[in-house]
Amino acid sequence: RLNPFIFFPSRPIIIATVQGSSGVTWILQSALSSFNPSWTESFGVTSNPTWPAAVNSSLILLDNFVSVAQFVQATPYAIGVVPFPTSQSMGVVVISVANRAGTMVAPTLETISAAAGGASFT
Repeated sequence: RLNPFIFFPSRPIIIATVQGSSGVTWILQSALSSFNPSWTESFGVTSNPTWPAAVNSSLILLDNFVSVAQFVQATPYAIGVVPFPTSQSMGVVVISVANRAGTMVAPTLETISAAAGGASFT
């Protein structure tokens, strides 16, 4: 466990995302697939995923990333993925993620640029 001292309440998590095709969704799915190959087997990598039934019950589809950010900010236990500039301009709380070396990395222009430097867009 990465956060052994944090209490996580037993509440349903609401997932907010944009409806339709999204490059941000493709990037997220590509990253999840690279970390866990079973993601690719279960969901594939696409810019417009078909979410499984278990996710659909907690999924909110919105028109744009600003709406996703507003929803997440206003809704307890909601999470969503928005482009970095949207999170910065709207003051959205962001999370750090563990890289392959196990180091927690916060999203900044520098870390995003460094991560993209080794990206393969095929």
